[in-house]
Amino acid sequence: VAAAGAFTTNGPVTFRDDVSLTAPAAALLNDDVTFDGMTFSAAGPVTVGSTTARQTTLSGGPVTIGSTGGSVTFNGRIDGAEHLTVSGGAQTVTFNGPGSEVIFTSRGDQSEVKVVVSGDAREITLPPLTAAVLK
Repeated sequence: VAAAGAFTTNGPVTFRDDVSLTAPAAALLNDDVTFDGMTFSAAGPVTVGSTTARQTTLSGGPVTIGSTGGSVTFNGRIDGAEHLTVSGGAQTVTFNGPGSEVIFTSRGDQSEVKVVVSGDAREITLPPLTAAVLK
């Protein structure tokens, strides 16, 4: 999937194929999102979830989310048994979980979600972390 302008979703959505947004416009994924083992890249800022009540699910293989020209923000719970890489030239990478917590959960026999922030991110913003959140 490729798009040349702003990209907005307002209902639950599942991405099964790679997405490449070439215009420096925002990517706003306002509801629950499932990334099914793919890469989502944008030239502008990326926001996943409009509120902390939303859920991002990682399934089907490792997931990469990247922005070459803006910040990357995750609102809500990140769930699934897959690894997440946030990469590119993002100015800020922010995780906003419910109740001011970052919550990474997993399904099945998997017991961890690995999050890697790479590239040129200048700042990573996390709310206070506790041992329960990091287990």
